Amino acid sequence: MPFALRTTMEEPTCLVVCNGPWPMPSILAMALDGPNIVVACDGAVVSCMEHGVQVNAVIGDFDSLNQDILSSLQDMEVLERPEQESNDLSKALTYAVEQGHTSVRVVGATGGDMEHEWANMLECAHHAIDIEVVDERGRFCFLAPNVSHAIRVVPQQSFSLMALVSVDGLNLTGASYPLTNDQLDMGSRGLHNMATSDTVKLDYGSGRLMLVLPH
Repeated sequence: MPFALRTTMEEPTCLVVCNGPWPMPSILAMALDGPNIVVACDGAVVSCMEHGVQVNAVIGDFDSLNQDILSSLQDMEVLERPEQESNDLSKALTYAVEQGHTSVRVVGATGGDMEHEWANMLECAHHAIDIEVVDERGRFCFLAPNVSHAIRVVPQQSFSLMALVSVDGLNLTGASYPLTNDQLDMGSRGLHNMATSDTVKLDYGSGRLMLVLPH
């Protein structure tokens, strides 16, 4: 099954690695394919080094790293952000936006502490760029408004659309339940749609939309 989120925009150019559980090696390999910049959140840099993942920048308050590890970090940008009003993923996404990235892939954001998982997902909802969170279960694709998205899928594949909080002007084709200039509010209405071709196309005008696509 095609893995990467396909849109009319560029492929994800930045991979953010959080300090949570990583997906299985086959999924991780596909997640690493594409982005040319890797940003590690705090202690995730240790996992990256252990798995041979080349990191371009490490960011966070560094509460998970001792001085010996910090001193050993070479050939990467070390960005200490000590403020506690936002978590390390928020800091990494803000950095990615500052560097001009408009499409970001994230691994290690889910599957661990449930409070951290919810905080990470809400941070992805808060940022207005395209963000694709990848884990063992599938992909959570936070899609930017006012962009025509074309997502490659397998015919008959299940997917869901979730509004955060309300989405206006939603158009959807290539699905069993298409939509035209519709409004989708937070709730279960967008649950368990089904692809009718190898491409699901959608766009919307305002709000924040998440597409859930199981592996």
